[in-house]
Amino acid sequence: MSDPSVPMPPSRSGSHPAVRFLKHLLVSCLLLTLAAVTLYLLSERHSRRYRLSVSDKGELVVLKGRMLPFGFSRWAPPDLQTAETYAPYQLDAHVTAGLDLERVYDERDQLDRVLFGLHREAIEQRSGREDNDTVEAVAHLLRRAERLGGISDEQKAELKMLQVRNAFFEGRLRLSEAVRLLQQAASKLRLASEGEDSPYAQEAEALLSEVKGHVQPLVRTVQSFRRTAEKEDAGQAALEAPGSEAAPKSPKSEEAAPAPEAAAGSRAVPSPSGAAPSSGAPMPAAAPRAKEAEDEVPTSPQGAVPEEGKEAPASAEPEAPAEGRQQQ
Repeated sequence: MSDPSVPMPPSRSGSHPAVRFLKHLLVSCLLLTLAAVTLYLLSERHSRRYRLSVSDKGELVVLKGRMLPFGFSRWAPPDLQTAETYAPYQLDAHVTAGLDLERVYDERDQLDRVLFGLHREAIEQRSGREDNDTVEAVAHLLRRAERLGGISDEQKAELKMLQVRNAFFEGRLRLSEAVRLLQQAASKLRLASEGEDSPYAQEAEALLSEVKGHVQPLVRTVQSFRRTAEKEDAGQAALEAPGSEAAPKSPKSEEAAPAPEAAAGSRAVPSPSGAAPSSGAPMPAAAPRAKEAEDEVPTSPQGAVPEEGKEAPASAEPEAPAEGRQQQ
């Protein structure tokens, strides 16, 4: 029997409580580190995802994933230019009607291509209106679309065409405004030159003579171009109308068609035996029809309507060969 006062040697099996605690602590730290790394990677991946949403005011809002494995919030880029490119803006209801608001975009390029399609549709709806508000709105959308770096080559070509078209309408609007301002300036200078005791009368008269030489040609050019553009727009709208058909024939051409029949109706009717036609009264129905044709068809040497009770000169010519054959 061992003496209890003698200390026992340490066990070599490694089951000391301190060792077991250290092992458990090390395993727990490894598991927690692995879970934290996984959570971070999932959050970082989700933070680079995007979604589109429509606010209560009808504005299109770009949402960006939170730094969590789930959830989205309104994207507020720190860069001012990027913030202006992806800022919320008003869209018509029918533009966002077919938009999939539940779709998640894993890459920013995908978001840029969808946004460009929405910008293009909004620009095409406003294009062609020559007022300051519309021109400025279209120019703003074009600037936003130009800053989208993920659009395709085809969309870049479409953007170029949209810029050219908007430049044309904006240039025409600015020219009209310049003409209007020149007209106002001419009226002011005329008023200043007509003052009896005005110290600026001579200078105003000189300026007015110079302005007049530029205003009138510009006014005529703008008016002529606007008339041409309005005619082209009206013709294009008529072609694009759903029920557009070929222009109907004129009533005069339709009414003049029965004239040959009326003239032929006044011709004598040959007998069934093949005898020569008698030069008697015309058929009863020929008189009213000839009268109607006389009222509708203009009188001319070639198309004169025969008088009632007389045989038409042209109707006797076709009967001559038949009479000759009967005699032979």
